[in-house]
Amino acid sequence: MKKRLISEALYIGAFLALAVFFFFKNLGFENILSMGDTIPWLNQSLQDVMRAGFSYLWDSSYYMASRGVPIFLKPSSLLLLIFPAQHYPQVSLMVHLFIAGYGMFLFLRQMKLVLPAAFFGAIAFMFTNDTLSLILPGHLGKFETFAFYPLVLYFLHRAMDENRMRFFPFAGAFLGIAFLGGEVQVSLYFAVLLCFYFFYLLYRKKGDATLAAYLKEQRPAVIKDVLGYVSLGVVAILFTMQ
Repeated sequence: MKKRLISEALYIGAFLALAVFFFFKNLGFENILSMGDTIPWLNQSLQDVMRAGFSYLWDSSYYMASRGVPIFLKPSSLLLLIFPAQHYPQVSLMVHLFIAGYGMFLFLRQMKLVLPAAFFGAIAFMFTNDTLSLILPGHLGKFETFAFYPLVLYFLHRAMDENRMRFFPFAGAFLGIAFLGGEVQVSLYFAVLLCFYFFYLLYRKKGDATLAAYLKEQRPAVIKDVLGYVSLGVVAILFTMQ
């Protein structure tokens, strides 16, 4: 158990180092990104609103900053609350790049890929052309939405592969966080895809048996999986209600 924890800590450290080194030139924060969602004055306004505890909720300053959606159960909002506004864009990109890479690594391992293949796939996912095209223009919201999808798939697979209901809410939580990234239409498309993917995973469980025979013999298990998927949706909706 201890050896496994040490190994996992090393994996986490490796992906965190990759995320940090990708922005090595910005570690000193001399070069502040100033496009898209990284506009410095907007980040400062959002931080002022959050640190004031939303005391001037109806003030014009809030409306000026409201497009940034300062929601507390959202990683980027928590980062903006903690770090100086001028440092926030680079820190947020590092954190979300790490989440995307390590999440994909977990997912590929869950898919039974050997470690070298899982590493290669996760690193390729971190630095794919889509990722770079989302990062370089400064679109933090788009990248924040994109980064959590591997974790959704990872926990959905664990729930289905291991027949453990408790993993469905985790998948729902990360889907809800993806919705909070701001690119709602992208998350809706992913949610529709996830629905079909869930039915594929459910169908795969029947093995060589006919579908009718499987539904008849394993009806309680099928109902349990469907209820688990419903709980995934409920948790995602509860997150978006913020």
